[in-house]
Amino acid sequence: MPFTYADTIHVAVASNFTAAFEQLKTQFESESEHKLITSYGSTGKLYAQIVHGAPFQIFLAADTQSIEKLIEQKRVRPANHFVYAEGQLALWGRLIPAGTEENNTNLIRPLLTGTSLKKLALANPKTAPYGFAAQSVLQHLELLPELNHKLVYGENITQTLQFVSTGNAQLGFVALSQLIAKPTEQSPYIAVPIEFYPPIRQAAALLDSAQDYAAAVSFWRFLQSDQAQQIILENGYTVATSS
Repeated sequence: MPFTYADTIHVAVASNFTAAFEQLKTQFESESEHKLITSYGSTGKLYAQIVHGAPFQIFLAADTQSIEKLIEQKRVRPANHFVYAEGQLALWGRLIPAGTEENNTNLIRPLLTGTSLKKLALANPKTAPYGFAAQSVLQHLELLPELNHKLVYGENITQTLQFVSTGNAQLGFVALSQLIAKPTEQSPYIAVPIEFYPPIRQAAALLDSAQDYAAAVSFWRFLQSDQAQQIILENGYTVATSS
């Protein structure tokens, strides 16, 4: 991947994609002279920062709606976006018995309705797509009214994971990719059936303000490479092929 000069690339990245993006960043920087400056956060907050003029050149959201709105606002050209990954939810926490297999979905309802559950963590459904998906799971199971008083909301999916890992919540809906990223710290989890929530299709966009930056375009192309897609797959995502 040859380049004629070094530059910095400002990238906004949804929190759930942190581990995968750090690997992508390492790989890209090892092959180029360019450097990535990354801001992680909930998709809703990153979107708001872009609308208010934050100097990002590339945006990796955890949904497609945020990118669609940027296209409507003419901040992104229609051809300059694609779905880079599809995420999956997992139920994780100390109440899940040791030895539980990740596909043991029959345990989800008993765990959520058991008396041992005092706090259930999820990301803010208003700003974090994984939080919206988690809320959809509770609606699908018809448990949202029953559990509403037990819910604690993380600002993003990273904070949600912290609530569970520190014991502030006995269970939480987190990104499956987060658990794959830290296998040494992993206790049992259950992968939530994808039919319980809307697809978490994560779209990336090359912002219109970055059109003239060769470095940003180079990283944009790298994101769509087979090499990048392999890294994404290894982090627990499905690689989507269309936007």
